[in-house]
Amino acid sequence: MGPSGWQNANLRTTFGKIVRRAGLTPWPRLFHNLGASRETELVESYPVQVVTGCLGNTPAVAMPDYLMTTDAHFDAVTKGDKKSGT
Repeated sequence: MGPSGWQNANLRTTFGKIVRRAGLTPWPRLFHNLGASRETELVESYPVQVVTGCLGNTPAVAMPDYLMTTDAHFDAVTKGDKKSGT
């Protein structure tokens, strides 16, 4: 962070370097995917309108753009679990 805050800071490049140092390949849309993962986790514990209100979007935006079906969801469905897969 410089004297003017985060202005002109290239966070994506730095984040990509951190991912590579961890031995991974950076994936597309790094920050979007982090947000989507967290929003999906939060919806497991709180109603969607609460989560989207806190994160600044709407259920109409969250459903197609952020909320994901996880491996745990698939596992729960295939085992016949009534819970959502958490």
